[in-house]
Amino acid sequence: MRKLRRFIRTYDAGWQRMRRQIEIDLANFFKVSDSKAAQLRVALVKAGYFKPTCLGIREHHRRSATDTGWETFETKERRFQLTERAEDLRHTTAYKRIPRAQAEAIVEQFLEKVKAINADDYYLYRVREVLLFGSAATDAPDCGDVDIAMMIEARPNRTKDESTEESIKRCKAARPKTYNPFIEQIYWGEREVERALKSVSRHISLVTEYGWLEHFMPDEPRRVLYRAEQT
Repeated sequence: MRKLRRFIRTYDAGWQRMRRQIEIDLANFFKVSDSKAAQLRVALVKAGYFKPTCLGIREHHRRSATDTGWETFETKERRFQLTERAEDLRHTTAYKRIPRAQAEAIVEQFLEKVKAINADDYYLYRVREVLLFGSAATDAPDCGDVDIAMMIEARPNRTKDESTEESIKRCKAARPKTYNPFIEQIYWGEREVERALKSVSRHISLVTEYGWLEHFMPDEPRRVLYRAEQT
């Protein structure tokens, strides 16, 4: 159940995803085959953690026959989103609350990692802003998860096309025997940054900019921890 909770927390509230993308996420997170991931997706729907919504248009991209660029074609595919049961599980924690001093140490380690990533040209993207919210942003003597939100942007020394092409190459090199949808390939560079930062501590609950407004209610305690210098 703890691992399922961690998987659900990788999704933003209200975010709808295609059936195939959920199966890819399950395969990557639980380290299982594509067929097993499909079974897990069906099981999660039956258990009431995901619910089907509307049909969505899924874009497919491939090199043109003349290799002069990318061509696009579309198919219809069912979308799914988290249920109330999943949201209840998301907001519970299996870990004991941690002391304020430990939470502050985790935040310091996270910021050190952010600065290291931003200084390392290996990464295709950099962190533009970091925001602390929830109990960790208050003066409470202890905290649940260390809730952190961040915004990522492309490095100023790379064009968008350069970053996309390199992201595709890295995804294919990392998973040469796995079917990787085009959307997974082009976001690989951003996911590298997210994975590196999530590895700092199991107590970090990380939110990307895609769920920015959904997670920050007007009365939610929050404070900006870091802003990258503009170049």
